[in-house]
Amino acid sequence: MYFQPFVIVFAICIEPFAFHPMGLSAVYLASTIRTFALSLLGIFTPLYIYQTLEGTPLFPTRTATLFGVVGYYIVLRLTLILVNLPVSYFIAEVRGGFRKSMLLSNILHATNLLLLIFSKNNPWLLLPAAALEGALIPFYWIPYHLIFVEDGEKEKSFGNKISTVGVLDKVAGVVAPLVGGVVIALFGFETLLVVVLFLVVASTFPIFSMRHHERHFVPPLKMIFRDFFSKGFRKDLIAFLGAGVENVGGALVWPIFFFGLVGSFAGLGALTSGLTLISILVVLWLGRVVGKKGKRRVLRLGAYSQSVLWGVRAVTQTVPQAFFAQAVARIAAEFLWIPFDTIVYANASAGNPFEYVILREWALNLGRLLMLVLMAILLLIGVGWLGSFGLAAVGALLTIFMAR
Repeated sequence: MYFQPFVIVFAICIEPFAFHPMGLSAVYLASTIRTFALSLLGIFTPLYIYQTLEGTPLFPTRTATLFGVVGYYIVLRLTLILVNLPVSYFIAEVRGGFRKSMLLSNILHATNLLLLIFSKNNPWLLLPAAALEGALIPFYWIPYHLIFVEDGEKEKSFGNKISTVGVLDKVAGVVAPLVGGVVIALFGFETLLVVVLFLVVASTFPIFSMRHHERHFVPPLKMIFRDFFSKGFRKDLIAFLGAGVENVGGALVWPIFFFGLVGSFAGLGALTSGLTLISILVVLWLGRVVGKKGKRRVLRLGAYSQSVLWGVRAVTQTVPQAFFAQAVARIAAEFLWIPFDTIVYANASAGNPFEYVILREWALNLGRLLMLVLMAILLLIGVGWLGSFGLAAVGALLTIFMAR
């Protein structure tokens, strides 16, 4: 994009003024602020897009509006897949690529939020907003995961720090939905977007203090494609595709369905905060269970349970029913994703971490894109929103391949 050269020059210019390196602590601090910002808005984003499109000439009906929301996320995922590899080469080849990439991600994120704010009066701005949201993701998450893979082995108290940042992120996730719902109810979506914008900017400052990372070797495109479809990565590929499908269920399908039952933003935020609190209590206990029972066994239990619970949630008809089903599902999700992520980091560190992260991002986002396309088809043929619950259930089952 036209402002990328300016951003890169800006990052180079400010480098001499960076603080003393803080190691992983800088990443933890930036991550916690960013998590709080994203959690303020996260569950409400599909609803904001729905309200922005609702009643416009192109989206006169509820089904058409839902189709428009799905379209937003299709643009997002397509952009992400297209920029994933160029971003990887940028991170690998540019000196200080990790730090500059995360800084650039926050700049893109701020621009995305500005477009969302102004889209209320011009819904066409949702198109560049979706593209920017897709572009910013790999700029942040590729270096983030690589930092954990590389620096984690150098930190003596890495395990304790991971637990600490996990709890901080969860605490942010408890408070933020409630605060976000109240802000929307009292002041409107635009005010919340401005608050999130300032928090994203604030999360930029710890990044200046990150430890410098050496340049990395990224295999040629031909080799990456070969490894993506190789027999050795096949089970990981299926598991990541399933994870991507299931992720869309939690990030898009459920919020719209749940809001239809609750009917208020403050209520939705409060219930989501309560559900997150439940998951924190589970996380504090689950670490010991994984150690005793084995991560693969726990992952299988979580995958089977989550798949069944997608079916249960689809038939809930009242707020208490939906809250109870979702509470149990949040517990099952921890059984699934904690061992899943543990295995993923182990797989990444066992080979070329950079290539594995690239393959992971491709597979995850192909799964998300597949889910979105299938959801659009279901809407077109009249199956409706509930059909997406079945797709999410299948996705949860496919994650079992990571427990090979």
